[in-house]
Amino acid sequence: MRKLLTITLSLVTFYSIGQKVDERKNTGKELVKKQFRTLNLNQPKKKDIYELPINFRGIVEIFYSEACGQKVTKKKGSKIIQIPTDGILIIKNDKLDVSYDVKDGDQEYRYIPNIYYQVRSRTERTELPELVKEEFENGTESKYSKDDIGIFHQGFGSGVTYYPDTVSYYTYTLFVGSYNDLTSDKYQSEYIKMSKESVNKLKKCRGRK
Repeated sequence: MRKLLTITLSLVTFYSIGQKVDERKNTGKELVKKQFRTLNLNQPKKKDIYELPINFRGIVEIFYSEACGQKVTKKKGSKIIQIPTDGILIIKNDKLDVSYDVKDGDQEYRYIPNIYYQVRSRTERTELPELVKEEFENGTESKYSKDDIGIFHQGFGSGVTYYPDTVSYYTYTLFVGSYNDLTSDKYQSEYIKMSKESVNKLKKCRGRK
C-alpha cells in the first residue's frame, strides 16, 4: 500500500509516518531563531488566543507563511487564531509564538504560553490547559489526570511531503484531547489521515490539484 510520506522538522524531533526519530541538533534551533519571534524573558508580550470549535477533539494543523492563506486578526494586541471544524488552518502570517524555552549560549529565550479556548458562542467559551505528555510518564506530579482534555504541542517547523508530488511548507501541529487519547492507536491512524487531508487542502489553497 502506498503511503503519504511526511517529514516535519521541529525543535526537538523529526516526524515521519510510522517513525519518530530523536534528532537534537542545531537544525531545530536555527529554524526556531529564523522562523519564530524570539522574546527575551523580561520582554512582555500579549498572549495569542486560539479559538477551537466546541467539543473539538483531535489534531490541529496550522500552515503559516502562505500567500493564499487568511490574515490573522488582532484584538488588543493579541492574535486571534480561529481553528475551523476540520482542524486545518492556512494563514498568511509568517510568525507564531509557541510555548517553548530555548537556550542559545548564555542567552535564554522563551515562547510565551498562549491561551486556548473551545468556543460555544461569542459569550460562552471554555479555556483548555496546555499539557505535556512526558509529565504523565516520568512520575512528575500533575494536577491533571490522564483523562483531562487539554492542548498537547506536537511540533513546529518546516515539513515536506514527497508522494505523490513534492510539497514543502511551514507548520505548527497541536493535539486537542487527553493523554489517553494521545497515546491510543486511534491517534496514530488519525495522524496519517490528517497528514494527507491537510496537504491536499494546502495544495488546493495554492491552486494545485
